[in-house]
Amino acid sequence: MAANYFLESTQGRTRRTDKGSGPEDIAKLRELFGKTLSTSYWTRDHLVACRVLIKRDLRVFEVPPHPKSYPEALQNFIDGIPVKERDKELEFSLCDKYGPSLGRIGAILGRLKKTQHHFDIQQAGTSDRVLRSTRRVTRSTPSSPTSVVSSAESEGSSYSGIQAPRSSLPTEDLAVALISEVLRYILLHNGKSSETLAFQWDDTKHQCHPSGSGFDFQSIDDGGVSLLEADKRALKRINNKYAIGDELLAQITGEALAIRLSESQDYADDFEFVIIMVSCGFRVQFFRFEISNTYISQFKEAVNPEEGPNVAFDATIEVGTSKWMELDTAVGRKEMVQQVAGLCDTFLSREEATDDDDDDDDDDDDDDDDDDDDDDDDDDDDDDDDDDDDDDDDDGEN
Repeated sequence: MAANYFLESTQGRTRRTDKGSGPEDIAKLRELFGKTLSTSYWTRDHLVACRVLIKRDLRVFEVPPHPKSYPEALQNFIDGIPVKERDKELEFSLCDKYGPSLGRIGAILGRLKKTQHHFDIQQAGTSDRVLRSTRRVTRSTPSSPTSVVSSAESEGSSYSGIQAPRSSLPTEDLAVALISEVLRYILLHNGKSSETLAFQWDDTKHQCHPSGSGFDFQSIDDGGVSLLEADKRALKRINNKYAIGDELLAQITGEALAIRLSESQDYADDFEFVIIMVSCGFRVQFFRFEISNTYISQFKEAVNPEEGPNVAFDATIEVGTSKWMELDTAVGRKEMVQQVAGLCDTFLSREEATDDDDDDDDDDDDDDDDDDDDDDDDDDDDDDDDDDDDDDDDDGEN
């Protein structure tokens, strides 16, 4: 049984990320991408072939310092609903006492905690086969191998007979409902916006289907900044630390790569990274995927079967993570507020930088206009001189 890729990479023990891919690696890459698969079926092999490297020192984004005080609405969210009330009161009672948003968050969190109480986080010894089967069956619908499927759906008939634990489905639904309510609430009350940029939670699914010479795969994220729903079997607890499972890491890596491969060139020049949020039960973590334009260029050449086996492929996908935030604690909710603020600030600062560049361009245009005006004035002076000469000639003739 292979060790956890996330922990291996963090400790610098994964293969072939310190040197370029050789002919055998290129052949393996082309073999993997020669099949049309949803990112739901990506595995550890894809992580190795795509040269994924976990970086301890890579920040997801700059998180602002905690303020001395929060707006009342955010402070109420951080404080939360007392556990005794949350676990015993009905949703309508909580909504009546704490308002519809906080009441619903408390009710969902209470139900989620009760549901998850019956299951332990999976230990490191569980087989990858079980992890795949459980996740693939979730929300499964019959589909053909060529159809676009969700990151949480099943593809093909070979897995149709596998049964997921009955309780994993409501747990997943509750996890999605919880993170949707939490993000809506924070974005509504954190005051992060500008004259031209505002943030809102979008829980519709978005399809991404990049294709080119040697690659053709599909990914559907579950809305928002990029929400991936996953039950706790996607997490492993090793030495009292939570680590994301290989297949879940491969899946969200595929989603990030699909986004970068599908971007327009103008957008890609501005953003060489993708931020994905993973929600596992009441635990949340942000991932930053640094996928440079150099990597995209090398990847396209490496997967292209028309290219030779000795193409250069030494760029890596660098991955940074936030710490896990537990939404059932005040500390976790406070950190979640700060993380969302940092995410918003990331894009607001880029918008300001773009506006400054536009202003500089406008100034340059104004300077050019002034120069043109000066040239026009000079031309007018020359015309006046010519007119004077003509007048002198006329006087001479008279």
